[in-house]
Amino acid sequence: MSFSTRFSIHQLAPDDVVLMEALLATFGEVFDEVETYDRNRPSVGYLQRLLGSDYFIALAALKGGKVVGGIAAYELKKFEQERSEIYIYDLAVAAAHRREGIATALIQELKTIAAARAAYVIFVQADVGDEPAIALYTKLGAREDVLHFDIRAVTISFLTLGFSKLWFVFNLRDPGTRLLDNDVVRNPWIWISIALCIVLLVLAVYLPGLSDLLRTEPLDVAGWSLVLGLSLIPMLIGQGIRIYQRYSAK
Repeated sequence: MSFSTRFSIHQLAPDDVVLMEALLATFGEVFDEVETYDRNRPSVGYLQRLLGSDYFIALAALKGGKVVGGIAAYELKKFEQERSEIYIYDLAVAAAHRREGIATALIQELKTIAAARAAYVIFVQADVGDEPAIALYTKLGAREDVLHFDIRAVTISFLTLGFSKLWFVFNLRDPGTRLLDNDVVRNPWIWISIALCIVLLVLAVYLPGLSDLLRTEPLDVAGWSLVLGLSLIPMLIGQGIRIYQRYSAK
């Protein structure tokens, strides 16, 4: 723990769950993402295990025992060499307590922890347009201009699985029937069911509340193209098998 005349920096341990929960609330308020940090807050046991792990680092800035800022960071064990890096996942200071050196003190304390762990470097990302954060990090480290991509794995995997199940119905035709002339494609209820399921899948991504519950996010054209392309693969394989069965039986 480090101190100043105005605040103290405290590294959270497993018995500091109350402070960790206050830190989560601070992150939610500062980032204007209260729902994200409060809606599915981890259990006490989960937070205790996280705070007791050797890869997670949480620092809280305290004023009169109240959390006014903090850092959540991860130690990443490298594979190419026997060393580690520290990644600052979240850093925030409550609006009423900025320009007091709290953010700098948090990073300095993290540097001390990183040195004790023989970490190679500390790195952090800043959003374009977040000038205060960019100014802080520029003062404390070397800037690298890189591109950041969020790969929506949950949404893509969810939709790919859903659509692949829909297309699978076309593999249920009799092996002796034609691809576009069989009992499946002639059944109007099949098409009605597929249309209804497609609507439900789209609502799962774009309907507020439902998308929050399922943790899905809207996709761009490339994302939807990936979903449709991947979901068609099982159906195409099945159709290939059906075609083979039909001609091999002759």
